[in-house]
Amino acid sequence: MTTKKIPDNLKIGRRVLDKYNNIKILHDFKWDSKNKYWYIKIELTSDVPGTIPHKSFWYLIAEDTYPKGSIRIYPDSKTGFDETYEHQSNNGLKSENKLWKSGKLCLDSQFKNFSFSDSAEEQDPDKKILWNVLRAIQWINAVNENNLINTGDPFELPQFKCIYKQKFIFIEDYDTFIKWNKAGFNNGYITNTIFKNDAIDFFITNEFKNKNNEIIIKTDWGNFLSEEKTDINEGIWFLLDKIPVLNHWQVPNTYHELLEIFKSQKRDFLSEFEKLINGKEEVFRNNKKHLIIIGFPIPEKIGKETKIIHWQAFLFQFNCLETCNKSINSMSNKNRIYLKKDLNVLSNEDFITWVDSQNWSENKILNRGSLSQTFKSKKVLIIGVGTIGSMISDIIVHEGIKDITLIDNDDLEIGNLSRYNLTLNELHKPKSKEFSNHLNRINPLTKAKHIYDDFYYDKNKTTIYDQYDMIIDCTGEDQVLYDLEKFDFKHEKIFISISIGLNADNLYLLLQKGIKLNVSKFINELEPFIEEEQKKLEELELPRDGTKCWMPIYPVKYHDIMSVTSLAVKIIEKFIESNEEEWIKFYRKEDTVDSISYKLIKS
Repeated sequence: MTTKKIPDNLKIGRRVLDKYNNIKILHDFKWDSKNKYWYIKIELTSDVPGTIPHKSFWYLIAEDTYPKGSIRIYPDSKTGFDETYEHQSNNGLKSENKLWKSGKLCLDSQFKNFSFSDSAEEQDPDKKILWNVLRAIQWINAVNENNLINTGDPFELPQFKCIYKQKFIFIEDYDTFIKWNKAGFNNGYITNTIFKNDAIDFFITNEFKNKNNEIIIKTDWGNFLSEEKTDINEGIWFLLDKIPVLNHWQVPNTYHELLEIFKSQKRDFLSEFEKLINGKEEVFRNNKKHLIIIGFPIPEKIGKETKIIHWQAFLFQFNCLETCNKSINSMSNKNRIYLKKDLNVLSNEDFITWVDSQNWSENKILNRGSLSQTFKSKKVLIIGVGTIGSMISDIIVHEGIKDITLIDNDDLEIGNLSRYNLTLNELHKPKSKEFSNHLNRINPLTKAKHIYDDFYYDKNKTTIYDQYDMIIDCTGEDQVLYDLEKFDFKHEKIFISISIGLNADNLYLLLQKGIKLNVSKFINELEPFIEEEQKKLEELELPRDGTKCWMPIYPVKYHDIMSVTSLAVKIIEKFIESNEEEWIKFYRKEDTVDSISYKLIKS
């Protein structure tokens, strides 16, 4: 530690604490030159009897730029408490300087149980430290009153200390929860493929197998993650009955603690481990790190029934047969010796190398906003992967459509890039193929396919197109609609036609439900608008890579395309949820000084 002048703003924040009888400063701010922060020791008094003592000792950490930066409060390592509680990070470790424990308090404004303030953290120098310290006292009181969490609160996992960049990815939802309950197994083998990007390695769950090597659950990924990858990692899984915690809400930090948790659930981790490894030495003893994953059921809300399995992975290096003493000739002796070494490692106080583990189920991925469940379940065919078709596809895949096929016979040209979500890397390649690849990279569950061809009537293709629940024409070509009208489908579907006017000033929508499309009414009602468009076009000199029937290539800004296609998706979603069989809707842009919107002008 080095001598450094305490910033004036920190002095202001500290002096405010002197006014409170339940807050006592035990030493002034000190500077940690290695970690570049200030820390101060304080004593907090709680008048609520309970687990945490009447007087408890804490360390408050602040940035040198205070009041900018975060405020962190940790329990003192010697006279604090050993338990970890909800809304607290893992408290089973000590800081690098050994002064405080690792259990940082969660004091942000989303913690509803705190009656002190539901507003955002104060940011003034004379308020920010006080705000956090008073919240800490409220947290202590909540622990002692046993109301830190309440029934109906969102469930939060205890903190697993993960220090490496790798991530373990799985899919679990209520459907797989039921499968696990029916399967009745509590350990086995897992196969992962390894997906790498420039930043991180992802262990992607592929198959769960029982101890007889029979597949019990296979993960259904989208096309991108389902592509064959040569880098395969095999591991071991254990399924527990309860969340693996000790000291109230602390996850195991060491192998010894993990064994104790298994013991508390009437399981013998070492015995199960030995049986799983027996006969699989060639798989695991290959000088590579393998995953061991621990599963347990969790609820969505506090106090509610468990509905999902969470998996938490850690990396384990099996002792390798290749490094065995060469004087030992018997393979069985090698296996026995190295199994003993593995069991010794798993029995000691070494720290577990936890890996950040994430559930990439549909609900988790789309919990920030998605299409209706009815819409998301549709199998979609997009005709035309131009400006409109590409944007519509991009939107609906971002919002939950998984099964989508693009049909188009054009290649990507340089002029397309001004309003297209592809890059120079895809120039002169098929739009349908390259954009379907783009869609597959958006969502790990997406199964986007392409057809590099024109869309035209061919009776022999009826069965192919009849598999889709929704067909969206984005070409703006009358002939495509006439050809689509000729098909005699057996299964009911939703037909959509989306086209726009000059500068995206108008949006024309046809939406129908049925087994056969009827376009005559739509074309008739569209005619006067087309004539209006043609008059405007005669006054303009337009870029042309070719001509369409009534919609030539004319300049439309990318942001206008985004606006008009977003509106189209909203209308499609409303139509799907409606009981009506047909909508014909025309919208016109209203562009004023204060607002830009689209107004329904014909319905």
